[in-house]
Order: sequence, then C-alpha cells, then structure tokens
Amino acid sequence: MMRHAIKLMILMTLAYGFSCQSKQESSQADEKLVKAVQIANEVGEGKLKVNGEIKEKKEAMLSFRVGGPLHQMKVKQGDFVKKGQLLAEIDPRDYQIQVKQNKAQYDQVKGEYERYKQLFEKGKLPENSYQKIKSGYELATVAYDHSKNQLRDTRLVAPFSGYVSAKFVNNFETVGPGVPVISIIDVQAMDVIVKVPSSRISLISEDVMAEAEIPSAGLKSLPLEFVSVGQKSGMDDLYEVKFSFADDNNEQLKSGMLASVNIKLPAKDVEYIHLPVESILRESGKDYVWTVQENGSVKKIEVNLIGLANGGKVKLSSNQLKANSWVVTAGVNALLEGQKVKVLENASSTNVGGLL
Repeated sequence: MMRHAIKLMILMTLAYGFSCQSKQESSQADEKLVKAVQIANEVGEGKLKVNGEIKEKKEAMLSFRVGGPLHQMKVKQGDFVKKGQLLAEIDPRDYQIQVKQNKAQYDQVKGEYERYKQLFEKGKLPENSYQKIKSGYELATVAYDHSKNQLRDTRLVAPFSGYVSAKFVNNFETVGPGVPVISIIDVQAMDVIVKVPSSRISLISEDVMAEAEIPSAGLKSLPLEFVSVGQKSGMDDLYEVKFSFADDNNEQLKSGMLASVNIKLPAKDVEYIHLPVESILRESGKDYVWTVQENGSVKKIEVNLIGLANGGKVKLSSNQLKANSWVVTAGVNALLEGQKVKVLENASSTNVGGLL
C-alpha cells in the first residue's frame, strides 16, 4: 500500500508540473514580439549643417550694342579689370564717317533753323513754315546724337571691377549687336549657396543666424546674413538658400570653393517627438500609435502629426505621449487593444527616436 501511495504522489506531482509548464508556454505563445523605441522629447530645432558653394554676387555677359569687326581685344581670361577699363573695341571707321555726315547735316540745318526762328519771332514767317524747319532741325539733332552714341558703343568697358572669366571672340572676328563677347565676375562680394531639405525649409527665414567654414581658404566661423530662399525645390527635393558674408573683406575667397554652413534654427514654443513613419496607425482619418504599458499590454493613443522630418520620420506633438514611453514601430496594423507584447531585445532606450 505504501509503495502504491508513493507512486501515486509522484504521478500527481509530474502532472501538476506539466500543467504549469503548459500554461506558461501558452501564456508566452500569446505574447506578440514587437519592435519598439523609447521616445524622448526634444525642445527647439538646434542647428542644421549643410554644404554649400561660394558664388560671385554678380557675373555679367558683356556685348556690344553695335556690330562690326573686332578691332582690339584688350584683355585675356583671368585678367583683373577695373570699373570703366576698356575691354574690347570694334573697328570705328564706319561709325566715325557716319558721325561726320550727320554733323555736317546737323550744322547746316541748325544754321537755317536759327535764322528762321528769328524771323518767326519777329512775325515775318508763317507758323507752318517755321514748324517744318523746326521738325527738320530736331530730326537732324536726333540723327547726330544717335551716330555719336553708336561711335561710343564701339568701345566695351567694364561695368564693375572684377575678373575676366571668359572671352568668346578674337581679334578681327565680326560680331553682331548683343552677341556675348566677354564675361566678367565681381569677386569683391561673394554669396554662399546651400541646399536645404523640404522638411527644414519652413524654418529658414531672415531671422536665422549662420556661419560658414571654408577649409580650402583656411577660414572658420565667418558670419553670414540671410539673402533669399528659393520658391521651388529641385529634382532632389532641396531648396536653394542664399547667404551673403557679413564682412566681404575676405581676399582668400574664390568662386567655386566649397563651404560648410551651420544654420542656427529658431527655437520652438512646443516640444516635439520624432518617430519612424511606420509607427503611425491611420484609422478613420485620425492618427494613432501603440504604446507598451508597464504590464506588457499595448494601448492605442491618438497623436497630432506636425509634419515630416529627416530619415523617414514624422514629427509629433508631445502632448499626448510621455517622455521615455515605449512606442511600437512595426506591424501596427496587426495589434489589438490590450494585447500582450514583448519588446525585442535589440531595441534600446539609447536609440532615441529611431530603429536599431
């Protein structure tokens, strides 16, 4: 009897153990493995670092206003020229002849006009005769002035000081009016052109502060002033933003140099959170996220999307979420309210706002 009782106790113990193990395995099987991140609130926008390029403020494609054979090209590519300096000249002979002809006609008409004007003022000449002579004088004056302007336009001078970046014709070639002859750039004043992503362009305004670093020129922390922002993005979804140097007295700067620009973005009055876009559950026109509660269950919380952020993330208002909460970042459409989950071990609290 004793042996039978002992055997019965052993069987009951084993049965109870198997039952507990089965319940534990069943409970573990009900838990869903999820990826999650621990959020952290961020205040303000901080700094945005972008690469840019030094560009001259002014570049002019110069051309003659009259045509003819190029008589003299006074400069070559790379030359520095001063404002008003002669750059090139068209053969002036035909224009000089035209000036002489128009001057002779002008002098003749002018003499007649002055004599008939005296007669008209004395009442000895009809008004219609005087008006005809006056019109002839005015036409001769216009023709003479025009020929003098054309002769003057055979000389091409620099509109500002700078460097000759290119020349497009050579001596003795015939050029037409408006055809580019020389290109000069104003290197006394430079701009910095940078590209800003669309997710940040709304933060760029005339109030932003920026500094430039130009390694090839050995320059650091050069203060910049906002100039303009492009109204349309390029194919790369980037907007062109232009800054000028607060101090233009930097002889080391050359057009085409690369610059690293630090833009100090304005602080915001509200806190925000960055989460992967896969975290968002869209239902009935509203946005939600799943948060992991202390008991291991998930809870659906409505959130307010502010906009897109870099790296495939969205920006949320932090009013609905507590700092250091865990938010599910994958498979959000397959969860149910109150469902038990287990966060994968490769998620880390130091991975703020992102996925491992």
